[in-house]
Amino acid sequence: MIQYLQQITDLRTKFHHFQIIQIPREENAKADSLSKLASSLEDCRVRHITIHYLSEARTPLAVQPITIGEDWRTPIIKWIEEGLLPENRWEAARLKTRATRFIVQEHILYKKSYTHPLLQCLSTEKGIHILEEIHSGCCGAHAGKRIMANKAFGQDTSDQP
Repeated sequence: MIQYLQQITDLRTKFHHFQIIQIPREENAKADSLSKLASSLEDCRVRHITIHYLSEARTPLAVQPITIGEDWRTPIIKWIEEGLLPENRWEAARLKTRATRFIVQEHILYKKSYTHPLLQCLSTEKGIHILEEIHSGCCGAHAGKRIMANKAFGQDTSDQP
């Protein structure tokens, strides 16, 4: 304390006005707690961190096989692009009839529509993902069927009058 008093008396001459105010203990609880915490952590200041360089991973890598199978779009695309039909005559006739409602552009299948532009055909997984995205609203709010249909077609007009 004597060293601090000496420093204060030396610094006092450099100020125009100097005043010492005693703060009551009740008002100084936060500063007191911080000073006690800081003094108790002095032993923790020196830390040794060891770095280990691993030449190979300790855990085996998880490899998930990717299977690209045929979905409902594949036979239609094969018929339109390559002219390949299923061996079953009934399925071939059904595919020919069904394929008239579709068009392929740059290996992407689109469904023709009279009221909308070409509609891109999606895989089942991507369709489920998009439906989940459409149905998830603020707190799972349920919108009307017209708004949901507009969202599905990418023409969300819910904020328009």
